Amino acid sequence: MELLQAPEGVGLISKLTDSFLTLGVLAVGIWYLVKQNEKYRKVQDDKLAKLEERIEKYESEDRVKVLDQLKRSTEVQHETNVTLKATNTILQCFIGEMHEFKSSELYKSYLKAKAEMA
Repeated sequence: MELLQAPEGVGLISKLTDSFLTLGVLAVGIWYLVKQNEKYRKVQDDKLAKLEERIEKYESEDRVKVLDQLKRSTEVQHETNVTLKATNTILQCFIGEMHEFKSSELYKSYLKAKAEMA
C-alpha cells in the first residue's frame, strides 16, 4: 500500500495549486467588483454634475426673478407714496374748505332749518 500513496511533495503541490486557484478566482472577482464600482461611480458622478448644473441654473433664474419682483415692488411702493401724498394734499384742502363751510351762514341756516323740521 505504500506504493500507491503519493509522495508528500505532490500533496503539498496540489494544496498550493488549489490555494493559488482560489486566490486567482478571488483576484478576478475583486477586479470585476472594482471595475463595476468604477462604472457605478462614473454614472453617479455624471448624475451629480447634471444635478449641480440644474441647481445652479434654478438659482440664477430665481435670483433674476427675485430681483425683478423687488424692482416691481419698489416701483409700486413709490407710486403708492406719490398717490398718498396727492391724496393727503387733497384732503388738507378739503378739510380747510369744510371748516370754512361749517363757519358759513349757509351751513348755519341749514342746521337751523333742519332743527325746525325735526
